[in-house]
Amino acid sequence: MTPIDLFVIIAAFSLAAMAVVLIPVLLQFRQTMHRADLFIAALNKDLPPLVTTLTDTANEVRDLSASLNDKLDQTDHLLRTLERSGNILFTTSKLLKETTVPIIAEVGALNAGVKAFMYFFSRPNKSR
Repeated sequence: MTPIDLFVIIAAFSLAAMAVVLIPVLLQFRQTMHRADLFIAALNKDLPPLVTTLTDTANEVRDLSASLNDKLDQTDHLLRTLERSGNILFTTSKLLKETTVPIIAEVGALNAGVKAFMYFFSRPNKSR
């Protein structure tokens, strides 16, 4: 037996071993490819309704955002109006306080003067 014969025998056994090992690998690869094909088919079937639903949801979120912005603008306008009303009420109360306190003091002083005048003329005369 020559070395070439030995090499041919080893090569033949190696090819046979590779075939034995590659057959289950190829069968598993074929099964995996079949499952991948089923998965892609399911995706193709379910993906368009999902995309449509996502598009509708995005449109609703956009509409809600626009509505919320409008409501925020209205609320901002209302708060500015309330602030102006509060400032007007504060100014009015301050003005009333500044004008009525001196009037009340004058009325009180006038009342005290009238009481003193009445007391002076209505007191009993000790010299009589």
